[in-house]
Amino acid sequence: PIGAEQAFANEKSTTFSDDEELPINEVLYDEGARMPSSRGISLETLENAWKRLSAVTGFDAYVLYEDEDDINAYITKDDEGDFIVVVFRGLLDILRTEDEIAGILGHEIGHGVNGHLDKARGHDTGVVLAATLLSHVFDVGELGDLAINLGADLMIQGYSREHEVEADDFGVEYSWKAGYSAWSLHDSIVRMADAGQVTEPSGFNSHPPTERRMSRLRAQAERWEKQDTARPARPNEQQSSHTYGVTAYVQTGKSSGPTAFIPNEKTRNLDSNSSEDIAVISTYPMDRGQQNTLEILHRNGLSNYNAGKYKEALAAFARGAAAYEENYLSNFWAAKAGQKIGDKEEMAYWIDRTLTINPEYQPAIKFKRTYLK
Repeated sequence: PIGAEQAFANEKSTTFSDDEELPINEVLYDEGARMPSSRGISLETLENAWKRLSAVTGFDAYVLYEDEDDINAYITKDDEGDFIVVVFRGLLDILRTEDEIAGILGHEIGHGVNGHLDKARGHDTGVVLAATLLSHVFDVGELGDLAINLGADLMIQGYSREHEVEADDFGVEYSWKAGYSAWSLHDSIVRMADAGQVTEPSGFNSHPPTERRMSRLRAQAERWEKQDTARPARPNEQQSSHTYGVTAYVQTGKSSGPTAFIPNEKTRNLDSNSSEDIAVISTYPMDRGQQNTLEILHRNGLSNYNAGKYKEALAAFARGAAAYEENYLSNFWAAKAGQKIGDKEEMAYWIDRTLTINPEYQPAIKFKRTYLK
């Protein structure tokens, strides 16, 4: 990475002379910028991922690191038509592997290669990838502030859902062809869902609802892993195996795709009849990809519940319950949301469903005894 005054659009860094061009395909950042968390993705890793993807796709851009908490990344153009990819510190902080950032960068390149910026609002207009591929809807004031801070004209509805799907497909394909896991973009979205970034079904959001998006990404990942054409292996590594919704590399063996749940330390000691934790979903008899979808729905409910948005939480938990008929955890949390709303009928409905599925579930038994005497 290059430590220099950050450049955006047509502004030249003060570190460079007026006659000197900024280096393309290298990470540029302000000398005073805070670095990402040591647990997250370093700028060196970001640059490595970008260079590999650039080499495979033939796509060049200036890569700018923005020292902001936003869990965000987007692609835009300057007045000369050069592509600029902006990656925020908040995003790098929550990711854990080079594969995950590669998936997101591949998505951004997909927007550039497929001409989505020009189709969205005309040539040289920057379009925000709102709240990191999964966004909550910003209000107008927040968007205006963001546009001013970034020095670009950004808009929330720049891409259609068709554009987002096309960029997702591109990201999966070219992450794989660059030697990364076919699950790279899928896993980055799991990380962002863990951070509370979930897209609700809406006519306003350009991104497909998260659960639908995850299903498509799983299908695409499985498709590419089944391709006969071998992708490049990393040094001392062969194919990847996918477990727990994140990517792990192995020294030998072929890629196995998504696997059935294998208990980790947290779930190995979990009593699924007494816990209210989201880890209960990991004990359901389904493959990890399906569990990921349920967890995303459940996290959306928890996010609303913790924010005091109990009606929205109830709706989210209800979707989780509908997605898998044995999902007693989401049924239970729907009852809890009903209690916060003060709707005794909702409480009774959801707690009865919970106990029909799992008569031994202690939190539900206690809840019914306390609130539905």
